[in-house]
Amino acid sequence: MLGEIIREELKFLVRNNILPTPRNYEKWFLVFCHLLEKGRLPSDAELVEIYQSMYNGEKISDVKFDVEMTLEVLSKLVEEFHRLIKEHREYADKKEEELSSIEKKAIESELTPLILELLMHLRDIKAQNERFLKRIEEQQHMIEELRERLEQAEAEANIDYLTNTFNRRSFERALKEAFDEYKKRYALFSLVLIDLDGFKKINDLYGHSAGDLVLRRIAHLFRQSLRAKDILARWGGDEFAVLMPGTRK
Repeated sequence: MLGEIIREELKFLVRNNILPTPRNYEKWFLVFCHLLEKGRLPSDAELVEIYQSMYNGEKISDVKFDVEMTLEVLSKLVEEFHRLIKEHREYADKKEEELSSIEKKAIESELTPLILELLMHLRDIKAQNERFLKRIEEQQHMIEELRERLEQAEAEANIDYLTNTFNRRSFERALKEAFDEYKKRYALFSLVLIDLDGFKKINDLYGHSAGDLVLRRIAHLFRQSLRAKDILARWGGDEFAVLMPGTRK
């Protein structure tokens, strides 16, 4: 039950761009516990209404994910899980050899049943540790899945879905970085703005589906003519922009 609650809550927070701060996580955790105990999981909109009713109309946190920071934290968590699992495996293997050796000596020397009972308890502890390790590995897989989803969401947020080029927001960010580099090290770059003349006529005569096809084809032709480090973006409508680092004109 606990694992199901955690999974559903994390998926909900990611879907709705709610930062999983300790405060947010605790409040939403209580909402999910209350609902899953009743055996039902409503839609996201219903969850929001339940949240507001439980917390006297309090607004949901409008703090969005800092994706890069979140990915960095998740990467560190995964690395730490890998390290802990490796150390635990090595320690468990070493102790298993020691236990086998002690058990053999105990049988050969006919030590008291108390010693043998102690060895049995140690084996029980080892089994509990293995179960705990399995749970850690499950949590590790969940974190890796969340990291992959965040990486995918970050990529989708930077791409224009129609032309598969960068969108205006990501291009503006790249342009700002280029200006910063110019101010710091006088790193030259060129900016190209492209407006497709007569594109509206294509939409009017043949429909928007044909217009979309033309935009995709033009974006493809642009990419074939550009260098790998050049940045092509759809600026909006029938306008494109190209950022070309290391060029004068």
